[in-house]
Amino acid sequence: MTENKTAAEPKPADDKKPSRQGKLKKSLKRLLDLPASDQRLQDLGLPPEETDNYMLVALAVFQKAAAGDIKFVQELRHIIGDNETDLDRRTNLAQLDKIRAQTEEIRHKMDEGSDGDDDLRRELINALNGATADWDSE
Repeated sequence: MTENKTAAEPKPADDKKPSRQGKLKKSLKRLLDLPASDQRLQDLGLPPEETDNYMLVALAVFQKAAAGDIKFVQELRHIIGDNETDLDRRTNLAQLDKIRAQTEEIRHKMDEGSDGDDDLRRELINALNGATADWDSE
């Protein structure tokens, strides 16, 4: 009797070949990990034993950003995790102002009513106002 292999059976591990992109990624990481003997890094006071090609690439990105290249400024901010722009901040502050106005309107309506849940609602609104105040200080 011969057995038929089904598609659900896993392939042997030796059949798995790294993709071209995987090979490229691995190669780039190896190159970036190599020591960099660039005089520009030494001129910045970095000891040769502490420099690698990551540092060299970082220097190139920094220099382009410092020269005013907006694409490199954006890339630098992305790399270091500083992605909030002035527009984002203004938009967020405008949203906070809208939330504050809405909570004040709700507070005013609650002050006019005599529902038994008013105290709970007031606590909720005060908590929201406190949270939005905290956002301003960040």
